[in-house]
Amino acid sequence: MAITLTSQLTDVVLDPGSPTALGTGNAQASETVIQLQGANCAAIGHSGSVGPTSGPTIANLRGMTDAGNNVTRSGTHLHIWVRDLYPVRNVDVGGLSIYLLGTSAALYHVTGLDKGYAGGWYHSILNLDPTTRPAASVGTAPSSNITSIGYEGNISASKGESFLQNCYFDAIRSGTAGQGVTFTGGTSGAPETFASCVTADATTYYGMLRNIGGALFIEGPITWGAATLTTWIAESLQTLTFTNFTVNNGTSGLTVVPAVASDYYRIVLADATTGVTNINFSDVTFKGVSRAEPFSFTSNLGTGDAYVSLRTTYLFASTVTLNTLCTSTGDKFIECVTIVPGGITLTSPAFSNCDAVTLTATNDKISGGTVSKHNTTAGNPFITTNDLAKVENTAFDNTGGVGHAILINTAGTYTFTGNTCTGYGADASTSAAIYNNSGGLVTINVAGGGGTPTYRNGTSASTVINAGSVSATVTCKTTAAAAIQNARVFVKASDGTGPFPYQASVTISNSGTTATVTHATHGMLSGDKVLIDGASHWQNNGVFTITYISAGSYSYTLPSAPGSSPTGTIVATFVALEGLTDASGQITMSRVFASAQPITGWARKGSASPFYKTGLITGSVSASAGFSTTVVMVSDE
Repeated sequence: MAITLTSQLTDVVLDPGSPTALGTGNAQASETVIQLQGANCAAIGHSGSVGPTSGPTIANLRGMTDAGNNVTRSGTHLHIWVRDLYPVRNVDVGGLSIYLLGTSAALYHVTGLDKGYAGGWYHSILNLDPTTRPAASVGTAPSSNITSIGYEGNISASKGESFLQNCYFDAIRSGTAGQGVTFTGGTSGAPETFASCVTADATTYYGMLRNIGGALFIEGPITWGAATLTTWIAESLQTLTFTNFTVNNGTSGLTVVPAVASDYYRIVLADATTGVTNINFSDVTFKGVSRAEPFSFTSNLGTGDAYVSLRTTYLFASTVTLNTLCTSTGDKFIECVTIVPGGITLTSPAFSNCDAVTLTATNDKISGGTVSKHNTTAGNPFITTNDLAKVENTAFDNTGGVGHAILINTAGTYTFTGNTCTGYGADASTSAAIYNNSGGLVTINVAGGGGTPTYRNGTSASTVINAGSVSATVTCKTTAAAAIQNARVFVKASDGTGPFPYQASVTISNSGTTATVTHATHGMLSGDKVLIDGASHWQNNGVFTITYISAGSYSYTLPSAPGSSPTGTIVATFVALEGLTDASGQITMSRVFASAQPITGWARKGSASPFYKTGLITGSVSASAGFSTTVVMVSDE
């Protein structure tokens, strides 16, 4: 299935024909041989003499065409192709200029000899929006719809024969924010490439994706994929560079400003709905113009679509927004403002001088990453997350920088596995590694050989860091070694020889739905779980997550208010694991164990098919190595 290009641009004048001559231009004609596309282009001759060294005036204009008063300015970019057969001057003195006429007339110097123009068709893009457009190089920018559009070239050598046409313009189009071209096509067995997209664009010369001298350039918004259609694109070892469109204006034309709006450059992966969009990039680089003129990369993929990214580099992106239909392995983010994983794991990413990563969606994670000097100010974070376990085995180095590595915005107990933080400030400083802005207690169990991070507490927040954490993990599998999801696992202390309580005698005071437990030297922290048994009120019995109060007390939340405090022989036992296994068949926890903790428990699946018989768990959590076991469960169907 060949590549298909669909444009969202509006055709203003595709075949301009013979232009209207102004100034000293002459020999205007409708050119039908050298045109870029369509039936003709506008052609006009320079005057016989060399152009002015101080820059042109509007009176020198070579030619223009009627735009039909249909080019609005709000949010609009103008596209026009121009060409000059004679050597032109530098851009500051109007090498090639675009002419706009509305309520007033203006010239915009867009390129010249010093910017590499050496002949051929040049794709010029100009932001017309009244609030963000560049100032005119000569004259005053129109304050109403554009009625005429033209071109002027300032040549540096006499053309000799004044009657020949030798400057041209063609294919005038316009588009509002985000409007560019969409590429669809390809199959799973024969995916399309950047080269085929370039070929499709060159057929009608939209100029959005071009090959210039063997290098690939993006010159406008690009979308891969479309609703109900099939799109397969595969590419490797290619660089796509966003063209730097500028205007020279100001005193002597020496001020260089962007010709396009700051949000002009975009790449979108579209949801194919009932079709399919499948994009596979390996060692591909997307290179924006600069931080001031970045590009955005957005995945809107839906069910059945896929974006597989292996070592893709995003340089100068304003946002890189992925979603659950994407996979990212070894990707590089350089000078990017915001990265949003959108519910996936960024595996082995590298971040360099980036501003912000948001890890708040379900299944967001950074695993095995490196962070080199994030671009944050003092007191502000690089990563914002609701779960510190979403960052693992990542090396942070902010040497020479300021700000926090991570902001945690939700109170709780978290495992901080294999992370190291270098170049951060002391505890309580505005450049401490961790910023606890949860408004509550955050307990950080450092595990996996990671370093102990410094921290800063926000309003009403407190932080406890436990270094030397180990993990206790149970994996449930079938007899065929397949993972069992949603198996219920329960593991508790098996005797009193470990560091945590086993059938320890306690007393409980109830107030509403809060139970406060008096438990001498319990050794537990907020986020730990405890089994309460023997209380006279059923609401007090069961497995609960505790909130630390002191070395001799803690509290937990009741399912309902009993109305009084319980009596009876009440005992408390430490619970290491309690809950359901994930899609990998695992359930895990992490904390510091001062010494070996004997444990016992079980795993079973009896609430929903497929059913599995109970498997027993015994062993001990090592203070240095933790605990890991696989329970092979027999079908009970």
